[in-house]
Amino acid sequence: MKIKVIREILTPTETLGSLFINDKFFCYTLEDVDRKLRQTHTPDFIKAHKVQNQTAIPSGDYRVILSMSNRFKRIMPEVLNVKGFAGIRIHGGNTHHNTEGCILVARQRNVNKASSWQGIRNWIFGSQEKQLVAEMSKALKRGERIELSIVY
Repeated sequence: MKIKVIREILTPTETLGSLFINDKFFCYTLEDVDRKLRQTHTPDFIKAHKVQNQTAIPSGDYRVILSMSNRFKRIMPEVLNVKGFAGIRIHGGNTHHNTEGCILVARQRNVNKASSWQGIRNWIFGSQEKQLVAEMSKALKRGERIELSIVY
């Protein structure tokens, strides 16, 4: 299974994009600020440019598995081997306050639309986490490896 996140809208507080499964649109994404980090950068470079809990993971290619999250107490997608980051998950959420480096997934998004919550202007809603886990589970049962590409 190939998952692709295309980062489309970069703001000073978050990164909005779209997620595709095997080249078919699946949902919208929201991540922390994209600081233009690349998977090819050295760990020292990433550490020097990362802002803790406020930085999107480096763009590039990753393997994704389903594993138990100690924090959330459920099976969730986990992005492996992200330089300078640990515990990166793909899960539901609404704003950059919910990410801490993770990729949030949802059915709908609002861009530059004022909310009633702390002045947030960009947010997503309608979690697609369960649906993503279901699709990944099917692929794993077929013996497929799950690959994630994060691009622009």
